Amino acid sequence: MHETYFSFPYGLSANVNSLHGKFLHLEQTVANTRNLCFIALQETKLQNFEKEWDNEFPEHRVTDDALNIDGYYLFRLDRQFSANGGGLITYIAKNWSISNPKICCTISTPDIELIAVRSRPRFLPSDISDITLINVYISPTSNVSIADKTLKSSITNLQKENPRTYFIIIGDVNRDRIDILETMGFRNLVDYTTYQRSNSTLDAVYVRGDSTSYHTHEVLI
Repeated sequence: MHETYFSFPYGLSANVNSLHGKFLHLEQTVANTRNLCFIALQETKLQNFEKEWDNEFPEHRVTDDALNIDGYYLFRLDRQFSANGGGLITYIAKNWSISNPKICCTISTPDIELIAVRSRPRFLPSDISDITLINVYISPTSNVSIADKTLKSSITNLQKENPRTYFIIIGDVNRDRIDILETMGFRNLVDYTTYQRSNSTLDAVYVRGDSTSYHTHEVLI
C-alpha cells in the first residue's frame, strides 16, 4: 500500500461491546477499509495486568502488545472505577500523523469516559494547528447533566491550551444529541439510526464549521 496523506480525516468508530474475541474481526475490518486515519472504540471491557483490584476480578486482562495493529499508534484507557465494563481505545494511523500523537486528556468516572488524542496531519488549513480527537462513552446509567458539564469543561480547557486545534468528538453517547455541544457551535453528523433494536440514534460525531465537508455511514463490527 502506497503512502497517502489526508487533509480531512477518515475514521471508524464503534461500540464493540467487549473487544474480547473480536480483535481478529477488527483487524480484518481495518485491513479491508482503505485510508483510515483513526479508529475509536468504546466499551472495550478490557483491563491490563498492571492494576490490582481489591474486591473485583477483571474478566479480560490484555496487554497493549496484544492490541497493536500494524501501521497505527495505540492509545488505551481502561475503566478506572471498576474492573470490568467500559474502556476506550483510539488508534491513529502512522501514515496520517506526521508527528507522534499524544494523549492530552483522560477521564474515567461513572458518568463519562473520555480519551482525547492530539495529532498533526501533514496537510491542514493555515488556521488549524492540529486535530484533537475526543473518543467518549456516556453510559445509559450516567448522570447526563454531570457528563455534559464534564465534557464541556474538558473541551474548554483543551481549547485554552491550544486555540488553533480542531475538535472531532466521537463515540457512543446513548442519545441523539448533546445540547451543550450544540450551544458551543458543534453539529452532530449522525442523523440516522445506529441501534436497530430500539430504532435509536445512540452514537455521535460532532464537528464545527461547514459540516457539508463531512459525511458518516454505518459500518458493522
